[in-house]
Amino acid sequence: MPKKDHPFSDQYLVYTRKSTDDSDNQKNSIPYQTGEGLRFGDKNNLPVAKNCSVEGFCEEGVITEKHTAFKNSGLIRKADGSFSYDIERPKFKLMVDALMKKEFKGVICLCWDRISRNDQDGMVIKALIAQGVDVQFVQTMYEKTSSGALIMVWQIKTTH
Repeated sequence: MPKKDHPFSDQYLVYTRKSTDDSDNQKNSIPYQTGEGLRFGDKNNLPVAKNCSVEGFCEEGVITEKHTAFKNSGLIRKADGSFSYDIERPKFKLMVDALMKKEFKGVICLCWDRISRNDQDGMVIKALIAQGVDVQFVQTMYEKTSSGALIMVWQIKTTH
């Protein structure tokens, strides 16, 4: 259920990520990802939070993260026996927090490998989806079934 007291609770963010400046290794530029995300939102009646600009987080509803290639951070065992890991993408971490607080309805991204940099981040995205956050992918659609979840797990394992 969206937080009705938050001005963007019925709107979406667009998440873009570029791993490297190496043009042979990075085919999806930030402008390309941004344009595709905005077009997808317009085409599918998913309003982007274009009035939301927060320094260090997003500009006109678009999050741009650069030079965050595949990395895994180690698990941390806490004193209470639970485990955690450190999310190493500052804007991704802020986005996850905002989505968990229901400050936005969801997020639009080009494809799975732009939002999920490693297995742990992929599991965070899956957990958000399970909690009702609307995660939309421009280049593919995952059924909201156990089969769709299995395909996501497969993509987590094959894109890295």
